[in-house]
Amino acid sequence: MSDRMQQARRGRADTVELDLAPLVSRTLLFLEHSPRGASRKDILAAMNLHNAVWPALREALDGSGVVHSVGRGPGLRHVHERYVADVPAEAVRIAQRDQRSAELEEARSTLREVLQDRGEIDSQDAQEATGLRADPVRRLLLELVDEGIVERSGKKRSTRYRWVG
Repeated sequence: MSDRMQQARRGRADTVELDLAPLVSRTLLFLEHSPRGASRKDILAAMNLHNAVWPALREALDGSGVVHSVGRGPGLRHVHERYVADVPAEAVRIAQRDQRSAELEEARSTLREVLQDRGEIDSQDAQEATGLRADPVRRLLLELVDEGIVERSGKKRSTRYRWVG
């Protein structure tokens, strides 16, 4: 058995350095021929790459200044700059992102006011006060805890948040 195979079996195989320049060039060429852009999965499949390569490749593509990310979440696509003007404005969702952040800021100030008035609330009270679902409300409450103006006590359904200002 070769030394390299023995090292791999023991879990001490050397890390392989990846030369991104040819991958970035191939990906840019692929995106140049994709007017609708491509998702992460499309790019990895076209280049025959493993998922582990994606973070480094995405950083290199973002740094190229030629590729733009359009959309959010599962609908995120990477579009070559020559096709960005052809992408529908609603796909970019910039206005929605701005609206959502304003909505969250308003909910955050509402939580502060409710906590100051009542002194203590639970997640259900916070959801009713803000009109948001449980996950975003809990994130906002935890941000207030991290700031040190709210104290958290209890676990699971008995978790309470107390204003300490």
